[in-house]
Amino acid sequence: MNRDYILVIGLIVLLLTGCQDSSVIKADLNNSLIVTTEIIDEIIKTDDEAIKESLENAKYEELEAYEFYIDIVDKKFKVVMEAKPFEEDIEDILYDSELLISIYDVDDLTEPVQQLSNKTNGTLFFENGVLDANFDGYDDFYYVAFRGATNASSNFFLWDNDEMCFKFSEELSELSLPSFHNDLEVVSEFNKGGAASNFTRYYKFYKDELICIRALYMNVSQEGMHVLRVEDLRQGELVEVFNKNVPLERIEEAYVGEEYDEFFQWKNLEYTGE
Repeated sequence: MNRDYILVIGLIVLLLTGCQDSSVIKADLNNSLIVTTEIIDEIIKTDDEAIKESLENAKYEELEAYEFYIDIVDKKFKVVMEAKPFEEDIEDILYDSELLISIYDVDDLTEPVQQLSNKTNGTLFFENGVLDANFDGYDDFYYVAFRGATNASSNFFLWDNDEMCFKFSEELSELSLPSFHNDLEVVSEFNKGGAASNFTRYYKFYKDELICIRALYMNVSQEGMHVLRVEDLRQGELVEVFNKNVPLERIEEAYVGEEYDEFFQWKNLEYTGE
């Protein structure tokens, strides 16, 4: 952290002495301060243009680069991710920074063999991992891109062995809380819309395309019923194979009853309703 940045943070702390609302300053994963626009626009009042400029420049935290390694057959790559705050004229309700991803061959670190660009929010990209996300025998990587109160999603980059590079997967990146079942070569997602509403979907890769093979839905109808539905892939199309309505008060019984037992059987992908 450079000297000017430390001075700015020190100035802000002095100016905020006595402020009881500590929510305007938060610590990120690296314990560096995030100075929000509320501090600048609502709390600090000064006519000094130099101070205003310094405070405006301090709105964004200094994000360090994160790096990890990934092995592809006989190659070893170093992946470096670094966040750059958006320019002032760029507005995005979900993200606040551009994420620069540089990929190096460890045998020659002079310059990256591939560079990618995406978006991130704060230091969420520090949560990342390596896995074979499309079950093709080659490792891929991801980073957490969004996290809400109940749902989250990640951005996935899949190795293309024909073109010898990583490619962004829009299909996987759109999934909520994805899970990867290696034994079945199935990807599942879970999305919670409310206390009694959610869905679970199961996918398989066919010719590099992610296809939904089954979906389980729980919703609340206008009539106050808990609607349980299942769609299954039959002859290339998703068709409804299960639909039951249960009185909503039964939810308090932790999904006990014949209808729920039958509904949850569909989580076993070998079950076909027979």
